[in-house]
Amino acid sequence: MVETDETMEQIQQVIDDNRVEEAPTAVVVLTDRERMARRFGREEAIEACEAESSAAVHNMRLIGSENGLSTVRFSGFDGKVLGDMLTCPDNVVPTDIVLLGYTDNPVPMSEKYGMNEICYYEEYGNQVSTFFDGPEWEGVGEERRIFKKKYKGFRDKLSRIIRKVL
Repeated sequence: MVETDETMEQIQQVIDDNRVEEAPTAVVVLTDRERMARRFGREEAIEACEAESSAAVHNMRLIGSENGLSTVRFSGFDGKVLGDMLTCPDNVVPTDIVLLGYTDNPVPMSEKYGMNEICYYEEYGNQVSTFFDGPEWEGVGEERRIFKKKYKGFRDKLSRIIRKVL
């Protein structure tokens, strides 16, 4: 977590973007390549570090948005230079920077695609039309409730048939 003007200026020098001046806080995401190499092997360590940091950044941005914060992600910069500025050990490399702050100009949310517009069954073009598409869909919790109710009805019906036969 970076908030001091001096460190924010160093970050701005590395990523060369003026938006750093406006942000009150930056999160520098660090990855430990040696630790990751023990888990995935030296060959895959860099790629695994980038994948893990991307997932972490994605979650930070979602939570920030949920709490009214605007976020900007930076990657693809020289991590070694920034790591040296932040006095990171050689095996710890910055992969991403997330700027956090409140904005005066929020970007309006775009309209979402329905599931039947982006999901296909068995082959491309065979669109799935499900109850996911309706505005009344309330998420996975609602799905579980519906399926539990259907399962209970099926189980009860099956029990009645078995009792009748036996």
